Formats: sequence, C-alpha cells, structure tokens
Amino acid sequence: MLEKPTLPVAVKRNLLRALQFVQIPTRYQGRVANCCFTFLTGTEPIAIKVFAMTVLANLTHQNPELKNELIPIIESQLPFGSAGFVSRAKKY
Repeated sequence: MLEKPTLPVAVKRNLLRALQFVQIPTRYQGRVANCCFTFLTGTEPIAIKVFAMTVLANLTHQNPELKNELIPIIESQLPFGSAGFVSRAKKY
C-alpha cells in the first residue's frame, strides 16, 4: 500500500508507525526501504519522515549497507527538521 501515489497522509503515517515495531520479511525489505527513502527525502509531514527514519534504522540491523545511504540523508535534513525529527535523528 505504501507504493500507491494517492495514499492519504494518515494511512501512510499509521502504516509506518506499525512497521517500526515489526520484523519486515526479507522479500519486502527492499520495497519498504525504497518507500521510506522516498518519504524521507520528499515533502511529507514530519511524522511520516520520523517514522520512515525509524523503519530504515531498524532495517540497517539486517542490511548494514543502508547506513551509507541513510546517514547523509538525515544529516542533510537536520538544519530544517523539527525538534522531534532532530531528536530521533540524534538517537540513530
């Protein structure tokens, strides 16, 4: 569902909130990571970006190569992020 372009913001936010607490099966990790990177670099609301960052940080435990992509994106958005975004970014 995350790949649908017309997905309402509330649905994206709640799907990402749920994904941060579960183990994502290996066959879906690439698709989920692509969606999360798109949300993190796009013009989504802060809550979606924060949840996407958490899902990506969780995926780095099984795919350490994602760190090389995630860290520069987070660092580039720190000056423009809200207090919640900055706090979560510093955690990871």
